[in-house]
Amino acid sequence: ASDTNRVARASVVAPRARFGDMEDLRAALAGSVSADEGTRVAADAFLKSAAARSGAALGLLGLASDAATEMGTRQSASIYFKHLVNKSWTQREGATATTETNPILDEGEKAAVRRVALEAIANTPSKVRSQLVEAVRVIVHHDFPGRWPEVANQVLDGLNAASSSESGKLCGTVLVLHALCRKYEFKAVDERADIEEMIRVVFPKLLEILKALLAYQGPPDTELEELKKAICKTYLSATYLNVGPSLREEGTFREWMAAFHAIITAPVPTENMPTDDKTELKHWPWWKTKKWAMHVVNRMFNRYGNLKKCQPHDKAQATVYRDKYAGHFVTVYIQLLSSLATGAVIPDRVVNLAVHHLSTALGVPTMYKHMEPHLDAIFQQIVFPMLCFSAEDDELWKDDPQEYVRKSQDLIEDMYSPRTAACSYTQELVITGRRLKENLPKVLGAMVQIFTKNSSSVRSGPMDARARYELDGALLVITTLSQLLSTHPDYAKEIEGMLMTHVIPAFGCVHGHIRAKAVSCVSKYSDITFRDQNNFMQLFSSVVNAMKDPEIPVRFEAVVGLGAFVQATDDVSALKGILPQLLDEFFKLMNEVESEDVVYTLETITEKFGEDIAPFALGMTQNLAAAFWKVVQEAEGKDDDEYGMMACMGCLRAMSTILESVSSLPHMYPELEAAVFPILHKMISEEGYDVFEEVLEILSYLTYFTPVVTPRMWELWPLMMRMMDDWALQYFENMLIPLDNYISRGTEHFLTPGSSYVEDTYKLCEKVLGGDYPEPDCLPAPKLMECVMTNCRGRVDVVIEPYVNIALACLATAELPHFRDWLMMTYAHALHYNASLALAATNRTGKTNEVFALWSNMLAERRKSGERKNFTSEHAKKVCALGLMALLQAPAESLTPEIRGALGGILDTLISLLEDLRWQITERKSDEASGKSRHQWNGLFDGEDEYEEHNFDEEDDDGEMHFDATTLRALAKQAQDADPYSRAGDVDSEDDEHFFFDDDDDSCQSPLDDIDTFIVFSECMNQLHRTGSLNPSAESHSKLQELINHAAIRAEEFPRERAEAKKESHGVSGS
Repeated sequence: ASDTNRVARASVVAPRARFGDMEDLRAALAGSVSADEGTRVAADAFLKSAAARSGAALGLLGLASDAATEMGTRQSASIYFKHLVNKSWTQREGATATTETNPILDEGEKAAVRRVALEAIANTPSKVRSQLVEAVRVIVHHDFPGRWPEVANQVLDGLNAASSSESGKLCGTVLVLHALCRKYEFKAVDERADIEEMIRVVFPKLLEILKALLAYQGPPDTELEELKKAICKTYLSATYLNVGPSLREEGTFREWMAAFHAIITAPVPTENMPTDDKTELKHWPWWKTKKWAMHVVNRMFNRYGNLKKCQPHDKAQATVYRDKYAGHFVTVYIQLLSSLATGAVIPDRVVNLAVHHLSTALGVPTMYKHMEPHLDAIFQQIVFPMLCFSAEDDELWKDDPQEYVRKSQDLIEDMYSPRTAACSYTQELVITGRRLKENLPKVLGAMVQIFTKNSSSVRSGPMDARARYELDGALLVITTLSQLLSTHPDYAKEIEGMLMTHVIPAFGCVHGHIRAKAVSCVSKYSDITFRDQNNFMQLFSSVVNAMKDPEIPVRFEAVVGLGAFVQATDDVSALKGILPQLLDEFFKLMNEVESEDVVYTLETITEKFGEDIAPFALGMTQNLAAAFWKVVQEAEGKDDDEYGMMACMGCLRAMSTILESVSSLPHMYPELEAAVFPILHKMISEEGYDVFEEVLEILSYLTYFTPVVTPRMWELWPLMMRMMDDWALQYFENMLIPLDNYISRGTEHFLTPGSSYVEDTYKLCEKVLGGDYPEPDCLPAPKLMECVMTNCRGRVDVVIEPYVNIALACLATAELPHFRDWLMMTYAHALHYNASLALAATNRTGKTNEVFALWSNMLAERRKSGERKNFTSEHAKKVCALGLMALLQAPAESLTPEIRGALGGILDTLISLLEDLRWQITERKSDEASGKSRHQWNGLFDGEDEYEEHNFDEEDDDGEMHFDATTLRALAKQAQDADPYSRAGDVDSEDDEHFFFDDDDDSCQSPLDDIDTFIVFSECMNQLHRTGSLNPSAESHSKLQELINHAAIRAEEFPRERAEAKKESHGVSGS
């Protein structure tokens, strides 16, 4: 009761009051874990306001390190101290004094914390220490070296002052050193001066402590082992990207490597070691120390083990490492792993690290030679047993098949799994050159022996556990080597026979894991060229039949495998009759397991069947929606559900695929819209952050292919605007597509009097163009303004001047050439929309002459090749031409005197622009007729098949590819030749950004498509001729006549082209 009263009294202290009573703080910390709810509420209220109380940080730190305080209170103090430092040590990035929501500690208190932090950490037990170290990492990040230069001396003093028996103090000090090193873990060499000086001063003492620990002969001591582990982690962080000069010194480097060698080879105390529980085993301190020592060794080998991959400045160090250390560590790893064959129990992560090290070593000729005498034994006694099914797998398969499937798809599990490492080792063992010739026949021979040995028992009934585990491993080896075997000229021709002889029988095995491996194996070879199509169909049918297997993991593999077979075949007619049953199996499995791979197969089938999926489209979409909501519901309350998020994304992508497949059947869209709309409504919000791209893709389909944009879909417009104003500007490019659909296909609703739609577009573009955003992210803004002006011509006068003003204001500071083009094109669109309004906007600001001078310069700029530097696409040239024509026909009173005097020159510029446009269109049509690709990257590697031409006899060469300037220019020339009119070929031009953009997207439709630039030009010239207001220069006169003649031809061609285009569009959209 007294604690409750004290806490309640303390909790009403004024927000900025001086924190003066340590007993109040102690009582609040004790109360925070009280069983009494009233006490907890009062304590939490007090502690949450602690950041605003001067002295609270020191008080929390003092209580956490006070040996006389009860342990629970000390732990609470350390946790609250960590949170306080995280939130209140410094302002959030981008925040100001007025926008910062957390009270910030004053500099005096922070200095006091820095003075005592190391001593506090050194005097706390590990449960408290871990929280304080996290806080110190934050302090180091913000304050070292600028505000905390003395920390190096504090660390060194702490290491020197503690006796060898004070392992806790030493460990705390080392952990602070680790925090300092972690700050520089990924820093470049030129940013490491401060930490390298600290390493030079402190690490000799650190090495001295480590050597003393290795010499210790007493009984096992977990505190000493924790200290050893902390030193290993600190060395790893200090050397992760660069071994600094003081640690490279030969004697020092030798002693550190000897220490890590001793740690890895030291026996592990087995008394009380939890050998039956792998989760507990990996936490055994001695294994954890070995694991971090192995991280150091593996990192060293990755950096220095292969001279061909070393940076020039590392060659000398790499030579020393290769000659003096690499072979020794390989031998140590082989010996460590060999103990598995005699029954040793080793944590999975340690095994994983050791096998990965050996895999990497195989690719280095000197290490391969070192390992060569042991290769057969390594594979047969160490690696292959890891590939085999195990008793642990068997137990999980039977007890929790859903968890078995989940683990098989878990990327983190894969990363740490010995089996995944063993698969990588197997691939490296036989990948190419000498390794392939010497090892692949042996590996395959051993697998065939296993297949042959079990050929009679695989279908005859239950198998001996060891036999079926080995058979499972053999199937996994063949699966793992699928890419190599299916492309190697000597082995590819044998694959079909092997599958039919050895793998097909496994589909009839009574053991589910064998059936699952058989499905996985044949699926990997689904795309090989079968000499007998009946064999392909037999394998295909076996996979389809496995979808009805009684065991979930088998059905899962069958669904995934079906996707591979469907992708590999051009004829899916055999599946049409059973498609309803297949879909039922799909959705049953989706209710049982969450997997993106299942949804991917559904997408593949949908794509292959196209319109034939229509009878099932609504049911599939409803099932996918149900699966989506199920995952969302299960994910509620979870902080990080990566797999749920991936499953949600998969469901949404599958919906998009269905919508695309029935896009030529618009009458189906209203029902599909009804099924999907609740998801869109829910996810166009903060809740949809992780799936926003997928949501917008669905929205794009529903607003384009549906007969009309429904009122229900218009309910999403304000939600999109709200998200764009909040956090979704990064998705502006994705959102532009549905916005265009709303405006172009729902124009009348968009222009509803009293609505905010038109104003919304202006506010959005103003926010983007007036904000501090990367220019590539701003490109959708002028495109959106184009959409409004072209689709609503003559009906949105109110936004023309605002559009012009924000575009030209941004143009004044824009740097990216392509972005500048689009901003200037906004003015050209405004002229085409209504020249008087556009000119009035720039006349009002006095910018008309300046704008036209800039535009003229942009139009005049040429590359060395003679091609235009700006406005390179057909679309850009067309927009500029229409704008210039509108200018030439503008009322004289709208023009400034300077512009009126320059009209002749503007006409010459227009004629030149149209000549280039005519040539560009002619070249495109010629290439389209001949089948020539317009993409810059196509044709670069014609005639080179990545696998067909692989030289399997080539000796191991792990060097990276390097291209000199001449080679790079030659590749760039090839790219330009593939599309000679897409951009200029000046490889060294600073304006190559144009290379990455393509405005002439044939899939986009615009009212400008109904305008032929040359016909409009002819009409413009006729009008100017009638009024006698303008004549071209003598130089341009003949070109003018050629363009008018071309316009006469276009007057006949253009109506036919548009009719064909609309007919084709009608065939696609059904509208």
